[in-house]
Amino acid sequence: MGPLPPCYFAFSSFSSLSLLFHFIIFSSTFNGLLKLRTVLQRKGESTTHYPELVLNNFNTRLGHTIARMFACLFPQKPMYTGRRVVTFHNQRDYIFFRHHRYEFKKDGEKAALLELGPRFTLRLKWLQRGVFNTREGEYEWVLKVSL
Repeated sequence: MGPLPPCYFAFSSFSSLSLLFHFIIFSSTFNGLLKLRTVLQRKGESTTHYPELVLNNFNTRLGHTIARMFACLFPQKPMYTGRRVVTFHNQRDYIFFRHHRYEFKKDGEKAALLELGPRFTLRLKWLQRGVFNTREGEYEWVLKVSL
């Protein structure tokens, strides 16, 4: 089981993102994840338990909206016995994703993190209100790149 519970993994088989979004919308899956580059390498073994979700530094109005979108990808009842943690950390307009499992040391007071992977970095280009539509969509926020 991957870091996102029920989702479809596409390994660069779609020619455009709009085709991928149409596939996700009209299929029975609700979440989609597109893998573009190298093979994912895990350093630890994941369990089938639902992870805990940690959202860091989503303090602005836009940040609250994005954090709610990420929270909807995961079940609202984490299974703490699995000790899985998924972290989204917002820093300088980049969102860092990490997937860990914490293990308690022998004395029971200290814990260590074991990275399960994958890990990736996101940058928001725009936030669109409603359903994905690049032609007639209403944008709530657009990234302004200064040269």
